[in-house]
Amino acid sequence: MTQHEGARRPIIAVPAMQSAKVNGLRFSGAVVASAVIDAVVRAGGEPVIIAPNAGATIWHHVDGLVLPGGSDIDPARYGQAADETYAGTDFAGQDDADARAIRQAEELGLPALLICRGMQLWNVERGGDMVQHWQTPDLGHVGTVHDVTLAADSLAARVLGDLGTRETDAQGNDLVRIQVSSYHHQAVGRIGGGLTVTGVAPDGAVEALEDASKRILAVQWHPEDRAHELEVDQRCFDWIVAEARERMRARESGSAVVPNKTPPPPLLTKEEVMQSAVADGDVHIAVVAQLNLSDQNWETYELIKRFTTVTVETLRSLGATVSLVDVTDDATPNYEAIAQADGVCMLGGGDVDGALYGYDGPVANEYGKDPRSDERQLRMLRTAISQDQVMLAICRSSQLLNVACGGTLIPDLEPADLHRVTDGTGMFHDEEISLVAGTRVHEVFARERLTVRSGHHQAVAVPGVGLQIAARADDGVIEAVERIDNTWIVGVQWHPEDDDGAAADRLAMFNAFVSQARAKRALRAA
Repeated sequence: MTQHEGARRPIIAVPAMQSAKVNGLRFSGAVVASAVIDAVVRAGGEPVIIAPNAGATIWHHVDGLVLPGGSDIDPARYGQAADETYAGTDFAGQDDADARAIRQAEELGLPALLICRGMQLWNVERGGDMVQHWQTPDLGHVGTVHDVTLAADSLAARVLGDLGTRETDAQGNDLVRIQVSSYHHQAVGRIGGGLTVTGVAPDGAVEALEDASKRILAVQWHPEDRAHELEVDQRCFDWIVAEARERMRARESGSAVVPNKTPPPPLLTKEEVMQSAVADGDVHIAVVAQLNLSDQNWETYELIKRFTTVTVETLRSLGATVSLVDVTDDATPNYEAIAQADGVCMLGGGDVDGALYGYDGPVANEYGKDPRSDERQLRMLRTAISQDQVMLAICRSSQLLNVACGGTLIPDLEPADLHRVTDGTGMFHDEEISLVAGTRVHEVFARERLTVRSGHHQAVAVPGVGLQIAARADDGVIEAVERIDNTWIVGVQWHPEDDDGAAADRLAMFNAFVSQARAKRALRAA
């Protein structure tokens, strides 16, 4: 436990829990347990409390994350109805806010300490579920101290192993035994994708999870309870602050990415983003996506998974039946079925091949180029135009819409600061754009200015035949195009499906699209 005076302390984000009543305040408040704050300070960190409604920009200015425990996670989040033991949060958006914090840590490569509810939520966000009330006859988990055994080769054991007892189980596995302070009645059930159980209680309760590709220490117990007096608990906070300091120094020295020796991500499957079974809607939407880029890393894997999942779930919430088409799959798409859909939503992805718009030079910052995906999507776009199909084309797909109409692209924006994060700490940020009056996009939002989520380095240069400009960025870059002679074919350069953006704007965009598809279906049936 060391103090670090003088030099800048690494900034540790600590998301607050919204409480309906706080002593001394006339209103609800966003609070963090002082034991957590004190432990971060003792470790040499600078804790910054993050309100549940904080924007995404703040995460580019912090060095690490500590997500404390708290109330139960809403069982609906993992597909269950709440039982009689459920004790939820005071704020309906708390689970979403904390999930965003975890997601930002994963996408930006922030080291993180996830405590109790934080670990549980990580598991749920990875597709796992919970045991709503864990109860065994021989061991209590509410207000108790009990043993936990850690896999000797785990991150938790590397952090705490010298403070525990080394032993070997009956199967010959090397373990580390420590004692922890416990306060929970829920427990991890089905394990989420990419996560490994590395710590268990004597009754089998999961006590530690990890993903080998992340610098995330996730524990079920509460190290803050005894951190002021026991090194085994304070060590968790010493670790997160030390990791955050390493990242801070790497950034200050000009290193864009903190080295992280990790295996490549697995192939993203359609099943992972089409998890929940839902009743058929009254309108069929085909979602076209690039699920696996040629140079996919963990950041793009998680972004594609999140954006595709949000798209699918948003469309379903608006009454649509969704089919998912992966244009990176070896199997040839069913073009006939796609053409029969009431609407087509094409998502973003990798760069568009310059040969398609007459550019044969080098492309700075090029990623994910896939000529086969380009050709497949161009075929779908041309069919949509010829058949007057309703379409929403996002980012890369809006660029392809322009190419399909004979337009050209800017291969690499320079400068690009307005359109993506350029300091190596991520990709997406907020951008202000202007909407063109009288266009379909302006009709959707009914205002002149819009804040959007942006993360692109290519853009429309010369609009293709039959397209009109519907939005521009403050530097003049085209941010939306739409077909003049089609009922509703709109291409937007930004990402309405990024749930770090405004939910109301996301719903407005997708609702307009689904409403047009529904109207087209009714017209065909008449």
